Amino acid sequence: MPRVLDFGLGLMIALSACAPAPDGAEVGESSAEFGESGESDASSSTGDGDGDGDGDGDGDGDGEGDGDGDGDGDGDGDGDGDGDGDGDGDPVEVPAVLFVGNSYTAFNDLPGLVAALGDGSATPLSTDSITVGGARVVDHLANPEVVDALAGDWDVVVIQGQSVEPILDYPTFEQAVLDFAALSAMGGDARVLLYQTWPREAGNPDLAQLGMSVDEMYEGLASGYFEAALASDTEVAPVGDAWMSTLQLDPQDSLDLYAGDGSHPSLAGSYLAACVFFGKIVDQACSTSDYAPPELSAEEVEQLRLMADITNDFIDPSP
Repeated sequence: MPRVLDFGLGLMIALSACAPAPDGAEVGESSAEFGESGESDASSSTGDGDGDGDGDGDGDGDGEGDGDGDGDGDGDGDGDGDGDGDGDGDPVEVPAVLFVGNSYTAFNDLPGLVAALGDGSATPLSTDSITVGGARVVDHLANPEVVDALAGDWDVVVIQGQSVEPILDYPTFEQAVLDFAALSAMGGDARVLLYQTWPREAGNPDLAQLGMSVDEMYEGLASGYFEAALASDTEVAPVGDAWMSTLQLDPQDSLDLYAGDGSHPSLAGSYLAACVFFGKIVDQACSTSDYAPPELSAEEVEQLRLMADITNDFIDPSP
């Protein structure tokens, strides 16, 4: 179920002590009512997640061996195995991840950030995306590009709804998630992750139009995503939980999760989301990856990784 984490006082003091200066960069503003603009046409992006590497393995090569090399090996690689990769030469399996969403996914190239985290870890990832500005889940189901893509060989498929869709029309949202999961299952056994999004920033006029506070919008979105996941036997990537917990521990907004429109993610917000996805996809803490966007300070990166890892239960925040 949705949760804003209850942190110990020690963690709050530690985070406060290393709070960075605000990241001044802004991303484009939304022009659509309750919309995720910035991506009006379907677009795709491919991440760098190659894993069949020419690593130092136990392979057939120029090792020390009895074979055709200069040592004790049997072949042409470095090490003791029978291939060009790590270990015993078996190809490294690279999880393939498809992101389907709108501008909340496209901003700052979230799929690319996830792939970069994989490249910086022991578990490389390959990512692709289909993004259409302002699209709901039901709109993606009507998109032939999405339907064709779901027939591919994916390990994980991520679906992101429109930013207020679970609140304004939950029955349609749930049915669309059920249909999306069924369509994905027809193409294979990919895990389906629901991309739980976050509330508008305090002061955003959309909150008044919805008649909600920041907390109420968070609860509405979180409940919608978790209920839809339960109904469809899918999983939630709890980005909204990590986002809300970060806001509560960072009341001065030093991490600056929002872009200038108070809706879309800044680079820090997208990196927080990427860290949550990395943890959910590979079941490893984000801190196991050495990738960080160079535009973010070391303090910001440390805090964002920490919040993602706590949200994904890799770290216990209890005092």
